Amino acid sequence: LRKVACVGADSRYLVVALARQGARWSAQIVWAVMEGMFAENRYLVEVTNDSEHDFVLDGDWLRSGEWKSDRLTPIKAKSLTVMEFNSSQPRGVAGIVWWTDAKHHDVYLSMALTNPRLQAPTFTCSAGLPPTDLKSELEVAHRLVQGEQTTPKGSGCAWVAAALGTMTVVKLTILPDLCHYTPPTGASYVAAA
Repeated sequence: LRKVACVGADSRYLVVALARQGARWSAQIVWAVMEGMFAENRYLVEVTNDSEHDFVLDGDWLRSGEWKSDRLTPIKAKSLTVMEFNSSQPRGVAGIVWWTDAKHHDVYLSMALTNPRLQAPTFTCSAGLPPTDLKSELEVAHRLVQGEQTTPKGSGCAWVAAALGTMTVVKLTILPDLCHYTPPTGASYVAAA
């Protein structure tokens, strides 16, 4: 590393490291931060709930980004609900969100989504039974392809990416027949042994 150039205006900075590689200098962006430097990155999920279940938020974990819509809006049965996430940070949007049915709390809706700035957006969802480890689903979520219908076997839902980019739009359909989750008990472990 030979020289470092710093370009800045107001609260926006870009640090460029110039390194000598043989007879040439190469520039690498080492650090870029600051509010307003990155355009807003948005992720819209349009949920068509064809099931008989109303879903209420049970939890979320956002590695980057935040809710733009009201996170407590329920997903009503036989209706359309739109949720939106956004980020003006370098990492874009990434997180997991899960809901349970409002009546018995034994039917789940779980999703993992990302919209990074330098890679393709991803999405995965399951309705009915919850995934064993939802946080790990974030790392293995399906890469979205615009216009491609995805219906994983046994997932209880289907989706299509209507738009990709700084404004990613996923149209999610919750299927009518969903499994109910019964957590294991001590007796069920003994019976299985």
